[in-house]
Amino acid sequence: MSCSSFQLLCEHTQILQQNILKVINPNKYSPIEAIQLEIVSIISSIVDYLNNQKQTIEEIIKKVCECSQPLKETIKLEPCQELSLIIEKPKDGISEFELPGPLPLPKEFNTLNDNFGELTPYYSHLKEWCRKSEAHIIFESKDLTSKTFWHLTKNLKNMMIIIQTEDNYMFGSYHSILPKSQDVWVQNDPNHFVFTLTNPNHVKPCRFDPLPTNNNLLFIYGDNDIENVVWINYCYWITCDNIIYLWHHFPDNYIDTTGFGGDLFVGCVDWDNPNEIKKVYILEWINKE
Repeated sequence: MSCSSFQLLCEHTQILQQNILKVINPNKYSPIEAIQLEIVSIISSIVDYLNNQKQTIEEIIKKVCECSQPLKETIKLEPCQELSLIIEKPKDGISEFELPGPLPLPKEFNTLNDNFGELTPYYSHLKEWCRKSEAHIIFESKDLTSKTFWHLTKNLKNMMIIIQTEDNYMFGSYHSILPKSQDVWVQNDPNHFVFTLTNPNHVKPCRFDPLPTNNNLLFIYGDNDIENVVWINYCYWITCDNIIYLWHHFPDNYIDTTGFGGDLFVGCVDWDNPNEIKKVYILEWINKE
């Protein structure tokens, strides 16, 4: 911006506001001519001011474009495109102007197809067993309570629970029907199954369907229960102190195709030495439209 042009513009405006006829010689110009002359002068000052502004803007754009030289060497872009890329990826010298990227999505909206840690190698098996197109993770941690578990799962339609023990054995269950309230058994679920992913017996990932006589498939404890979380009868039982128990009588209620019985999942089942939970995953499976 030209300071002289701007000052001149202010001076001309002030002259008109005060009394233009006192400044211009009335013997040389008529009042109308004097006003016209001053208006022309003001317009000239405005044009001069705008021209200087244009030059200033062009200088700024030129400097910004010079900063984009590394980008221009690899990609031929129009000036506006260069400016857009500079704003998104500034040079080290102007990195303080970089805007933060989008916040990461909450974990419950991530899918197994993304970075899903230790479950990723087993995704294809889980997907095939559920006959669904993708999963969303609802919970990935430990320290569950019955109240938290119910809050997380009461509105789900196709829930999967996966437990990882401190020995890194992984197993779980799938439920297409959930109880309508706590402290009530789900007695019939045509799509229910339990499964192993990793185990001490080196059995590859496989699923196990319930026997027709198994009518107690899922039980979520009430809010007032401070010891227990969820119970899959004759398979496993999660407590509030991050302990999981497994049943010796697993083959009595599930079709055991391995012959290991209840010792399949974590080795020899010992009620005096329960297994500590490293992490619990709660997933919801859906069919993507």
